Amino acid sequence: MRLTKRPIEHLIKHGWLDQIVPVFILMYAAWTIYVNAMTATHASFNTLMQWLPVFAVFALASICIWLQSAIRASCEKRVDTATPSPFQAFKHPNKIFLIAGAWVALLVVSGNYTRFWWGSVIALGITWVSVTDGSAISFNPEPLSKRLLLIALIVAIAAACVTLAANRPDADDAFYLSVPATLLRHPEQPVLLHDTIYRLANLPIQLPVYRVHSYEVLIGALAKVTRSRPATAAYLLLPPFFAVMSVIAWTQLLRLLAPKRAALTLVMLFLCVLMLGEVHHSYGNFSFVRIFQGKGILATLMVPCIVYHALEYSRVGGVRSWIALFAAQVAAIGITSSAIFVAPAAAGFALIGTWSPNARATRRLLLGILASSYVFLAAGLLVVMTHGGNGL
Repeated sequence: MRLTKRPIEHLIKHGWLDQIVPVFILMYAAWTIYVNAMTATHASFNTLMQWLPVFAVFALASICIWLQSAIRASCEKRVDTATPSPFQAFKHPNKIFLIAGAWVALLVVSGNYTRFWWGSVIALGITWVSVTDGSAISFNPEPLSKRLLLIALIVAIAAACVTLAANRPDADDAFYLSVPATLLRHPEQPVLLHDTIYRLANLPIQLPVYRVHSYEVLIGALAKVTRSRPATAAYLLLPPFFAVMSVIAWTQLLRLLAPKRAALTLVMLFLCVLMLGEVHHSYGNFSFVRIFQGKGILATLMVPCIVYHALEYSRVGGVRSWIALFAAQVAAIGITSSAIFVAPAAAGFALIGTWSPNARATRRLLLGILASSYVFLAAGLLVVMTHGGNGL
């Protein structure tokens, strides 16, 4: 009776809403491994679609087991036992603004971004040393509230609308759309083996790194199941979904990084992303206006997912947190091969950022690095395939 009267409170209390992102990355990681296996065995698109129902049953069963374990764990309310070490405020904050202004001026005057980047890294290192005593960072995540849920819902709807109303076409679309189009037109051919732009016989795919992709295959599979054109699936069906998932991932990460200010920070982040999207290589241009490409999904959705699960593993440990971190990185390389470099870097920096010099934290750091094993394996195979990395 209470469930029918107050369904939102029930979902929040039992942690169902917190499992949206983990379930997504687990499903997509399973899909990526499935497609990678088909690609490695030179299976055709027909074979991939033929075994798809079996894969779906297996994936759904795994998700049910995951949800049961997740809800049971949320009821136990595990608390981190790391030594609290809140950051101390600067004694002279005005000096920080002066230093930051000097670094920006250096970039404007010299035009050397590499020098500016290394200077920023050194400055951040000095800042970190000055505000912490080296103990483990303690997190106190903000509980999900009705207010935060409402704001996240509004931002998610706005993000989906922006995704549908504005887009930035790119020359790479010619290749990305050629993959699902070729899969549908020639389903008897091996997946991601031959060229898909010119369709010349025995011509290999444009770059070997594309063979780890699963996103373009997802577009083809979705177009086949819905009996629509690949462009419809690529530009109308999937982008709004990934936009909403991105906002959910942001909210989950901000509840960890900015407790008590997650709602305000979420709105500010969304507005900043919209304003920083005018230049082709700007961060905002890899967000909602271009989330129909794997690079946009990686920057907007997968990096926050990886960082969150890396921090969560550092905070609570356990097999479930490790599996989520592993799955996030597998899903990332399926979305774009750029994640071969980005995913381990994002996970590694997040793990190192919470490390403290003791046996328990060191053990978690080393085990957390092992969560990148699938990415390292994929990179190693690509190096072998390309004769030492030529073309990568």
